[in-house]
Amino acid sequence: MNDPVTVHPATHELEFWKRYEVFLAMQRHLAGQSDLMTRIRDEHEIPEQAVDLAIRAISREHQENKHIFIDYLVNLVSFCMQGLHTVDLDIRCSILEQEQIEIEECLVHISQRAHAVPPEIGRVVIDRLFAAIPFRNWGEIPAYVLEVYKEEEKHFDLILGGSLERSALRITEEIFPLKRYQVRIRLPAQVIIEKNLISDLDSLQRPSEGAYRE
Repeated sequence: MNDPVTVHPATHELEFWKRYEVFLAMQRHLAGQSDLMTRIRDEHEIPEQAVDLAIRAISREHQENKHIFIDYLVNLVSFCMQGLHTVDLDIRCSILEQEQIEIEECLVHISQRAHAVPPEIGRVVIDRLFAAIPFRNWGEIPAYVLEVYKEEEKHFDLILGGSLERSALRITEEIFPLKRYQVRIRLPAQVIIEKNLISDLDSLQRPSEGAYRE
């Protein structure tokens, strides 16, 4: 039997920085496209039809790039699981009385450096982790969220050798101007791979006509 192939630590480190630079370049490109669409929407001197056509064209490309970016991020997470670098998900969301969940921010922390990523990632993770929220009474939601989080924290504590600083949860209740729970959860990003969320992410990346012009 052949011995398993091992990657030299120095080679692995060099490969990580190459992949990280590609990640940053892709992130900047997505942000630039989002900024361009915002500026076009705010330009009142351009005819509305021209705005619609421009937004439609950019949005299609933006959706495709977002799809590629998410695939790349998942591969980066898988690569980092083999070495010393860490990738964590940091999601901030609101749970409203109508049992609606709004994703307000989704970050990845790559070796402690925070980067904004498409909120679709946070949507998939939150929907899968807290699937029972629609079936809970309003007052039961914090205890339910805490219960789910503790299970995930315990799991990652065991497989990561006690790296508790990579998991965190904060829940606050607001009553004005809207009654809602604010939830911020941080977990190792390998939760995407362990819970097989790839297909869910793919389904969210299909461009929709409604997304082109708000």
